[in-house]
Amino acid sequence: MAVSVPKRLEKTAVGRNRIKRWVREAYRLHKHLLYAKTNESGAVVNMLFVCIGKENLSFSVIENAVTEILQKINDRDDVHIVSA
Repeated sequence: MAVSVPKRLEKTAVGRNRIKRWVREAYRLHKHLLYAKTNESGAVVNMLFVCIGKENLSFSVIENAVTEILQKINDRDDVHIVSA
């Protein structure tokens, strides 16, 4: 799992790192939504989160967005899981 926060979104490194920490923490808290489907098949999941919005971000906003994304991936039926 990777997180990218562009400099044009947050000018300071402290701000970019804070957003990255919040995204990683939200993913850690809700990754069970994603792995419920993939654990039974032994699949590997690679993800990249890219922050593109310009609104003020808080942990609750980020957590809701990450939860929604993981839930959408879990709910999809057309995801083809390929095991190595």
